[in-house]
Amino acid sequence: MGNWYSEINEDWTLFISRDGVLTQSLKKGFISSVDELIFKPNVLENIGPLTTLFKNIILVTNQEAIGQGFLTHQQLAHVHTALLEQLNFFGGRIDEIYYCPDELHFDSVNRMPNPGLAWQAKKDFPSINFRKSVMIGSSDAEIQFGKNLKMCTVKIGSKAHSAADSTHPSIKDFLLYLNN
Repeated sequence: MGNWYSEINEDWTLFISRDGVLTQSLKKGFISSVDELIFKPNVLENIGPLTTLFKNIILVTNQEAIGQGFLTHQQLAHVHTALLEQLNFFGGRIDEIYYCPDELHFDSVNRMPNPGLAWQAKKDFPSINFRKSVMIGSSDAEIQFGKNLKMCTVKIGSKAHSAADSTHPSIKDFLLYLNN
């Protein structure tokens, strides 16, 4: 994709995953209460500068714990309210959150890597152009979600994903990359 990051401007959309990117992933696989909401190092300090670079900020997340009966929609709403409050306090923003409650074995159009969550976002934000979008994720499914929609993809984590356009240890490192 070349130097796509130099083309980012206020017309672009940022799709971002929650677990493993903004928050610590838990061994049990899901966050069920505000007490379990732990941001990854340097996220809060860097979310404001990152989100100012984009027109739309869309959080996308698979939440199969709902389909499995371990988490309710109301519990998830409480977690997301707390997440938004913290991000806003630090100058960041999320314009909308889209999640898929379906279990992995259901081939749901909304479960990443399938594109349903992005289609929902496009319906609510018609100006979204997937070719002028960045997907930041930590899992193979999240990177493939972005690739399926022809987005630029960023893997956050210590292992490079062969399909990702760029890999960085953290949001802070990605922001530094963008600013160089």
